[in-house]
Amino acid sequence: MDRRRDMLPVNQPDKFLRFIEKELIPFIEKDYIVINRILYGHSFAGGFVINSMMLSPGLFDKYIASSPTPVMDFIDREKYVQLDKKLPADIYFYFSYGSKDMKQVRKWGLKLNESLTGIKFDRVKWKIISMKIKIITIRI
Repeated sequence: MDRRRDMLPVNQPDKFLRFIEKELIPFIEKDYIVINRILYGHSFAGGFVINSMMLSPGLFDKYIASSPTPVMDFIDREKYVQLDKKLPADIYFYFSYGSKDMKQVRKWGLKLNESLTGIKFDRVKWKIISMKIKIITIRI
């Protein structure tokens, strides 16, 4: 099944996010104690994580976007300033990318770091992590 329809802004990922918010979370929290809500995604899902953070601020406590496919303008500093003002509680935002990621992902990681550095956030706690990746081939 092609999950891009749920992840990409052009395909209305807000429907998938509404499902998570209105059906999935209540279903889980009905039977389990939940201390922190964490949304993690890689590639297209990483872009979905960032989009979700902007669309439904505070739905999750922690947002982890790993090597997110650039699916929206998530470098715009003003979006994060506005997000910080809307939040009912602190959130944690982690953005990671590796040295072997697509050039565009690495470039966006650096730009996002530049963009967010120097902003005094009250609610958004953030960290951008650049990982050095080494590929090892073992021949048998």
